[in-house]
Amino acid sequence: MSKAWMPLYIGDFLADTMHLNCQETGAYLRLIMHAWQHGGLIPDDDALMIRIVRCHPPHWPRLRKTLCPFFDMIKTPGSWYSKRVGLELIKTEEISNKRKAAALQMHSKCSANALQMHTQSQSHIKNVTVIASTQSKAPSRSGSNGPRAGAATIGERMGNWVWNGRIWAEAEEPFG
Repeated sequence: MSKAWMPLYIGDFLADTMHLNCQETGAYLRLIMHAWQHGGLIPDDDALMIRIVRCHPPHWPRLRKTLCPFFDMIKTPGSWYSKRVGLELIKTEEISNKRKAAALQMHSKCSANALQMHTQSQSHIKNVTVIASTQSKAPSRSGSNGPRAGAATIGERMGNWVWNGRIWAEAEEPFG
């Protein structure tokens, strides 16, 4: 699942962070973004957290003290855990799984329909046996590749051949 985006409920965020100053708000936002990318967890490593929040190292102890209450450290020893981010990740994973299942189901139905249509189209094909005729072929008009079937009128004759509306057939009575 891609974690290129994360839901941010502005009203909840502002309500929870109204007491934070600009630096604290930015640091908290960077921490929850990191948590989003890493399953809701942030390693409890001061050097790493300083890099994540991009603060000057002497400022970190004060920021740590302010931001610590936003995270659960009891359930995940050695890590800071964001409950809200964890819940949103679970919800996002469930939605993704439902959409994937629906897409797979739709794809399998389409494949089944295509197979059924292909099978039906194959059942309509008939074996045709071509028997070579010893009779001479139907005449063609000069400059053409064959009889002028498309423009011929029923009963039109050409030599011993007559157009019956479907094919040139050899005339029963000689022309004359």
